[in-house]
Amino acid sequence: MNTSLDFQPVIQEAIAQTKAHWKFALLAILLTALAQMPTALPLIGPLLSLVMIGPLRVGLLNTLLRTNRGEAATYGDIFCGFKRWWKSCAVFILVSLMTVIGFILLVVPGIILALGLLPAIFLVMDEDLGIMDTISKAWDMTKGKKTDLFVFYLLFGLIMFVCMIPLIACMALIELMPILILPLIPLFLVVGFGLGIIAYNVQIAIYERLRTAYYGLDLIEPAEEEATAEL
Repeated sequence: MNTSLDFQPVIQEAIAQTKAHWKFALLAILLTALAQMPTALPLIGPLLSLVMIGPLRVGLLNTLLRTNRGEAATYGDIFCGFKRWWKSCAVFILVSLMTVIGFILLVVPGIILALGLLPAIFLVMDEDLGIMDTISKAWDMTKGKKTDLFVFYLLFGLIMFVCMIPLIACMALIELMPILILPLIPLFLVVGFGLGIIAYNVQIAIYERLRTAYYGLDLIEPAEEEATAEL
């Protein structure tokens, strides 16, 4: 596997994986969205969401990670984060808090923390580590890579914004003509969920490259592996 964070190969891989495994991602994204609904409830609502979103996010990314590696996965794997509920919640909350505090301090520390801790949510299930060891290892995996990650996500964010322009235009049109909301719902769903799934697969492709570079693994693509076996 290529360990570089070159934009085009990562995006191509993410799009290919999205086409192959979109059902898993769509269900998981819907469940994660539903987990945020209790926030509307007074007092206990935000707490309920907090203890559900972390494990579901871990389960979503772990399931997509397994399918991207060619491993067998079921819809039940989406809930695997609850098997390590405490660790999933703790890592999710710690990463979120550290990033928010970093943004409050002057924005730049928040960006550095967000990029530096990107692998943490994957490591919850991918490796058997303690909570603080998970945070520490995530930071180590991104040493020397944060500038590359920043450039990558800056470009990716710009492209995502351009892709969202049709939705923004449609929202403005709906403000003028509310009757158009029903025929435009399919467009919102397809574009919104499609971009969301691609974004998750981009994150997975980046994690795999960071992991490969960190361990010095000699990973090769499935097609290359078949060719090697034939020889």
